[in-house]
Parts: sequence; structure tokens; C-alpha cells
Amino acid sequence: MSMKRGASSERIGRGILERMGFQILESRKRLEIGGVEVAEIDLVAKSPEGDVYSVEVKAGRIGVSDVRQAYTNAQISGLKPMVICKGYADTAAELTAKQLGVKVLELPDFYILLEPEELELIVRQAVQDALNDYEPALLIPDLKLTRGDIKVLKAIASSPAVDVAVKTLGVTIDEFTRLIASLRDRGILTRASSYSSLRKQAIHILNLSFLGRRMKRVESYLKRLLKEVKPAKHS
Repeated sequence: MSMKRGASSERIGRGILERMGFQILESRKRLEIGGVEVAEIDLVAKSPEGDVYSVEVKAGRIGVSDVRQAYTNAQISGLKPMVICKGYADTAAELTAKQLGVKVLELPDFYILLEPEELELIVRQAVQDALNDYEPALLIPDLKLTRGDIKVLKAIASSPAVDVAVKTLGVTIDEFTRLIASLRDRGILTRASSYSSLRKQAIHILNLSFLGRRMKRVESYLKRLLKEVKPAKHS
């Protein structure tokens, strides 16, 4: 977990415990043995009954190693162990927690241990990834595709990997690279982080091109229809 993600999880964990009547005594308590720092406790909290807990806050589900970490930290600090998390990763983690006496506060799956700012960053990144995949087709209202372009795009769209696309087109890898570069130079494709992203672009552009051709046919048909039904001018 990154430092920022850890800090936000701890703040949310603090809020959860306080709403349950716990008193937060310390945050990020450093544990030392013989003057050497060996661990850090996320929170030290006192329950309404007077029990003091060493609390670890995890953003996801916990495994056996997480349970052991919480137990060990509690043993070193002389406190009772507790973990706030989304539940157990497996049965082994659940059995270990029960055997070691680690109190686990499970949160619902829909509960997100994120600050609003972090959630915004995640959404922004998702939108950016989508734009990277579909940006060319979204920004070009009238794609000027040649038959050669369509052939290349269809090969990419129907091929799960680069070598398959190259074989489908019957070209060398260098020739394939030049074809892609040409499509990029003309603004039809953009740089992709992976072949999967490139394939998504190709599929979307082909769909948009097909839709554009259909719309033109509909427009042409409507124009002819309007001419046929246009009322004659009164003499």
C-alpha cells in the first residue's frame, strides 16, 4: 500500500472506530526493540469497555501474513490485536485470526477505504485510459479511410496478437510498423500502450466508419424522399 493510500485508510479507520465509541490514543505508533524500529501500528484505540487495541487498517481483504503481522505487532506493544478490512482472503486467514485471537472488523464490500481525492484520481485515470483507446475515432467526425486503411484496421481488429495481424496482412513486421505509423501520422490512430489498446482503437474506428456510411445512405435516401413528396407550387 502506498504511503498516501495508507494514510487515507488510517483516517477512515479512525472515523469508523470513533463512531463505534472507541477512543483513538495514538496514530502511526512506532515499535522498537532494543532501540531498533521494527514495525509501526496504524492506530492504538481504546474500546468503550476499556480494552486497548493495536489496530491495522487494510484497504482490501487480509491473508494469513496480514493476520500474523497484526498479532505480532500487538504482542510487541502489549496490546490486543485488531484488523479493519474487507474480510478474509481465504479460509486459512480466518482460521489463523480465530486461533491467534485477532479481532477482525469486517467492512461491507461496497465500503471504499479511499478519500474523495483519491477516488477522483482513479476516475480521472480510467477516463484518460478510455480516451487513449478511443480518442482518434471520437475526435475525427469524418474518417477518410482508404480500402488499404480498412484492410489494415480489419486485420488488427480480428487478430488477438501482433504476429497474427502481420500474418493476416501478409507483410513483414517492419512493413506492419510502417502501416501503423502512417495511420498515426494521418490522425486515424494514436499511440497505444499495448496491442490490446491498439485493437480497441481499430474496432471502434471500423464501427464508426460503418455507422458513418450508413448515415450517409440514410441522408441520401431522405433527400430523395423529400424531393418526391415536395408539394407542387401553386400557379
